[in-house]
Amino acid sequence: YPTGSSSSGGASSSSALSWYNAKSYGAKGDGSTDDSTALNALIRTVHDAGGGVIYCPEGVYILNEQMNWLSEVSLVGDGVGHTIFKPTRNGATYDVSHSAIGYNASNGYGIANGEPFRNCHFRDFEIDGSGIVSTDGHYCVRIKGIYLQYLVNCTFTNLYIHDTMATGLG
Repeated sequence: YPTGSSSSGGASSSSALSWYNAKSYGAKGDGSTDDSTALNALIRTVHDAGGGVIYCPEGVYILNEQMNWLSEVSLVGDGVGHTIFKPTRNGATYDVSHSAIGYNASNGYGIANGEPFRNCHFRDFEIDGSGIVSTDGHYCVRIKGIYLQYLVNCTFTNLYIHDTMATGLG
């Protein structure tokens, strides 16, 4: 797993991978602003730059849309209870876009551009799924905390995923 950090804005070249502070790229983490657009743009930026680590400092990051994950991008927070991702958009059963972290289904069933997700590491954050409510009142098998499939060299460390409509990780 990559080491190093960036406490200031922008990317840091102090480690093998560049670190990107999400708040320097438009995310607020203030518990009221929808951060999904800023975080999705940053995921794409990091991926297109060849990979790196997105650092989300302490805060509550509201997600009205899921974070559409890509290979070679990792996510690190300040710890459980400090960095919290809170999906909030209500919707119908089986709408995969309600997971906090997922994939763009147009790329294939769990596969990004025909390849498995590679080299993605998730560490030190919480996903609070209590803001998602099914409009039809049924169990939603695809509304997870993290919905990624076909993973190669990926780790999940010190995560607390709770109150999701399905499994926390799947």
